Amino acid sequence: MASEGGERKPECLLFDLDGTLYLDSDGYVGHCRARAGEYLAKKLGMTKEEAEEKRKLALKTSNQTVKGLRALGYEIDDVEFVTYMRDG
Repeated sequence: MASEGGERKPECLLFDLDGTLYLDSDGYVGHCRARAGEYLAKKLGMTKEEAEEKRKLALKTSNQTVKGLRALGYEIDDVEFVTYMRDG
């Protein structure tokens, strides 16, 4: 979209919510991590401790949990995972 002076102005802004905008102290990131572990424990039949270790390994592997889990051989529905993780 161009302004009156012919300059282009952004039509929208896109934010990355994976810890970029939220401080750990506000609880949002911790909430998402806990929910991610809870989802993996239920979905993959693991203890919460095993699921948390798997989540950390997946994140370390690919810098994205779902991508990392897939690289480790798990079939994860990304929409279902993210919806569960951010809910509650």
